[in-house]
Amino acid sequence: MRWSLLLMICLSVGCIDPSALEKARDEAAQAEPEPAPPPVAQQPQGGDPAAPPPKRGIPDVEARVVDKQKAMADNPDLKEVGGKINALDPVSQATQTYFVLGQRVHLMNFKHQIDLHKAQYGENPTFDQFMDYAKQMQIEFKMLKPWQVYAYDSQDGSITVLADYAEKRRRYEEAGLEFKED
Repeated sequence: MRWSLLLMICLSVGCIDPSALEKARDEAAQAEPEPAPPPVAQQPQGGDPAAPPPKRGIPDVEARVVDKQKAMADNPDLKEVGGKINALDPVSQATQTYFVLGQRVHLMNFKHQIDLHKAQYGENPTFDQFMDYAKQMQIEFKMLKPWQVYAYDSQDGSITVLADYAEKRRRYEEAGLEFKED
């Protein structure tokens, strides 16, 4: 059986003429290599310096979390983008979109701490308490665009993303990009 498989492989692949391989090697060796460009110090100086590469977009920045009630009072032009989620449920799919992956244990501890707070005081934690718990449990939020912030609402215990479209327009114009409001 092995011999028949070997024979079939040899017959299907065929034989390569060794003189063709030698001929190809000789032609490659005879071909002249292209001269390398001179080192940078020896290159002729141009009149104009090279233009900087065009900007490709607006990078994300480290996440910021704000008190939603206070932020909306300070800037009524802020708009909610995305869905409002109960950020304290580590199992929900929506929570996975706002928090850095790989933090399931931290999120479960965070949720437990919030549950203890609710049981003890009968209400959601204030913004400052929420941030203290997040710091203690080492909770990290995913990065956002510079005109976006995470907003915690202590009234219903939810987290949402707020966007400042005037800031977005300014950043797009500064980067030379076409502005489109979501």
